[in-house]
Amino acid sequence: MKYLIIFVLLLATYAIRAQTDFEKIDLPGLKSVHVDTNIKVILIASPANYLSFAKDDNARYIRYSYRGGELKVSKDERIDDAKEITVYLYFTSFEELRVDGSSVVSSLSIIEQKDFRIITSGNATVDVRLELKSLTVSTNGNSRVTARGNTVNEKIEADGTSMFRGDDLVAQTVILNLRGTGSVYVWSDKEIKGRATAGTEIYYRGIPARIRINSVVALPGASLPYKLVHLDGGDMRRN
Repeated sequence: MKYLIIFVLLLATYAIRAQTDFEKIDLPGLKSVHVDTNIKVILIASPANYLSFAKDDNARYIRYSYRGGELKVSKDERIDDAKEITVYLYFTSFEELRVDGSSVVSSLSIIEQKDFRIITSGNATVDVRLELKSLTVSTNGNSRVTARGNTVNEKIEADGTSMFRGDDLVAQTVILNLRGTGSVYVWSDKEIKGRATAGTEIYYRGIPARIRINSVVALPGASLPYKLVHLDGGDMRRN
């Protein structure tokens, strides 16, 4: 019994210490999140919106600001990119996630709301789980977005050599606007439509009733049409 009491006290002490060892910045009315300069952000669903990070030696390298519902968080640019710094964003909901540089954002929880927008550039990486009515994604550069879950409507705008992995995100209607030489993976149970430049690769799951994609040659010297691949059936069509 004596050792049990000591063990419980140790656990309580550790819990209190864990709370005091983390900074907590309240974010009332959170609407958008902008992540930049090679920092790692982990999203966690919570009854309240706040940013949290360990009060260790790395804390002095974290830069953040919050104004008008927009959180901006980054790492001091003078710090070596190889030095990994992680912060935690606890959220009830927010409308937009913008990720630049070589930052990494992942979710431990499902983002469950009506609408959501993801914007990426550079070498940014985003990996999220979603339950939505409408998703809008805009990727640029060499960035990569992976999304899983469900949405009714999905709109993807992609440029450069970026990649969108939504083949585990079940959607009804998918609208594409693709430029550059990147690739998109989608799942549609109703319709895939939009525009794609030559050299773009489109992979899809599901059995949409209609696929209507206009091919637009926009790159100098480009002549190959976009590639369309049905992942479930394995068939390939060039348009």
